[in-house]
Amino acid sequence: MDIGNVCFNWPDDGHSRVNLLSATYDCSSADINPIGSIIKQDFRTFLRWAAVNLGYLSLADVEVAPPSAELEPIRSNYSQLDEVDMGMTYEELSMYGRLRMTFRYGPVSMFQVDLEVMFVDVKG
Repeated sequence: MDIGNVCFNWPDDGHSRVNLLSATYDCSSADINPIGSIIKQDFRTFLRWAAVNLGYLSLADVEVAPPSAELEPIRSNYSQLDEVDMGMTYEELSMYGRLRMTFRYGPVSMFQVDLEVMFVDVKG
């Protein structure tokens, strides 16, 4: 079967694989995304490091900006935020990604860890 010139764009970071989140931006987006395969928490850590150690102070502003795919227009009463749309923070998503990829946890093991974390948050 000839499918012609078809581009399959699937993000390759831990967050997207765990959450099955895929976003293709607009027709001007590139097929190569140099930061797309980096776990977002790791990238934020790098931005903080580069701002301090390399002297690129503007990277500190980028690091503290709320993550947004900017798939919807920003209006005065609404701004799309990734974490709100996903229902979880990138920190939580990073934890799930590390449990799945590093520790090879399955759904039950991840649920048990999640219960422990929630119990500490409620108790603590």
